[in-house]
Amino acid sequence: MTLRTIQRIENNKVKPSLFSLKKLSKILGEDFSNVSNGRGKPYEITFTIKLHDMNQLIQDIKTLVKNNWKILAVIVVALWFFGNYTDIKAGIIDGWNNR
Repeated sequence: MTLRTIQRIENNKVKPSLFSLKKLSKILGEDFSNVSNGRGKPYEITFTIKLHDMNQLIQDIKTLVKNNWKILAVIVVALWFFGNYTDIKAGIIDGWNNR
């Protein structure tokens, strides 16, 4: 963390990132949960998900599946096969020995 970053945080020009808060907490020897914004209030971390972005993500996933369903099916079957390889091998060997 640079001196400039610390100065910006001290002067309330920027809100410190979670990374910066963790660094400061470690340097100051304070528990991370005790770090505040200087006004006695703990920092709040908020996440904003835009509905348009989520709709676009869903459309992109639909397009991906529609255009590549054969490749995705092969990948799923291959993952299933490798995940169950020992059971499949045992079943084949049992079937072969019981002939």
